[in-house]
Amino acid sequence: MLQEKLGECDWDIIKKVKQQLKIPIFANGGIENFEDCKRCMAHTGVDGVMVSEALLENPALFSGKTIDNLDLADEYIEFFHKYKHDPVGGFAAKGHLYKLLYKDLCYYTDLRNNMNKANIEYLLTVPGIIRKRREEEKSTEKIKAMGTWYRRHRNRAIENEKRQRAKEAKLQAERKKTEDEDDHFLSNFFDDTDDDGDE
Repeated sequence: MLQEKLGECDWDIIKKVKQQLKIPIFANGGIENFEDCKRCMAHTGVDGVMVSEALLENPALFSGKTIDNLDLADEYIEFFHKYKHDPVGGFAAKGHLYKLLYKDLCYYTDLRNNMNKANIEYLLTVPGIIRKRREEEKSTEKIKAMGTWYRRHRNRAIENEKRQRAKEAKLQAERKKTEDEDDHFLSNFFDDTDDDGDE
């Protein structure tokens, strides 16, 4: 999968481009939060930054404020009811809510599984269900520690790379063992042959 080959954005290259050109330059990539926006602009000297995936999880990213994702989801649902324009029966809302609620759904996997097969009416109740469960279970801090939507492919890529390295190390160990066994067999074979010839 292409996303699993993602690496970190190279801000040094963007900086070099900015230094060479006299037109406005915008950095695209490597932005997970507002602090990243500031760091990128300071490092590269660009005129602005473009953000996509991180905004899907946190539409308030550019405000620099920490806003609970459930409040953002509630506001999204208000807009959904107000404008009622989802020609594919809630498909877009499902994707948007999934990203807004990503950390919570990583923690409450039963809700994630329910969302995968739910209708729009159920989807719109999920933020309220999460809010209630957070309060009952005192799980807010645990949820904050979950990975972000932005990092999901990168984390998976790191895990895949670790698995690939372990697989290669295992194959190399098996090859070495086979070579050692072959060397041992051949050594014994020729030793036996030499013994037979001496008699």
